[in-house]
Amino acid sequence: MAVLITSNGQLVPVTPKGDKFALEELQFLVGGYVEMLPAKGAKVLADEDGRLKNLPINIEASLKLGYPVVGDILFLDKGEF
Repeated sequence: MAVLITSNGQLVPVTPKGDKFALEELQFLVGGYVEMLPAKGAKVLADEDGRLKNLPINIEASLKLGYPVVGDILFLDKGEF
């Protein structure tokens, strides 16, 4: 199951409407155009314009990834995208 880590630290389980997430669903979840972030063994998506939008640092996701990220961050399981 995919997990959205919001910028205020909430972990929200999310599921696709169909078998896999549609692009529009992913964009809605991260709040903009999606960008794949470097991560070992996982697919991680963020709003590609998050820094330009001055979104807050996502402390929980940053700790998990090992580098600073901003906005809501989506962690996907294999086969969901």
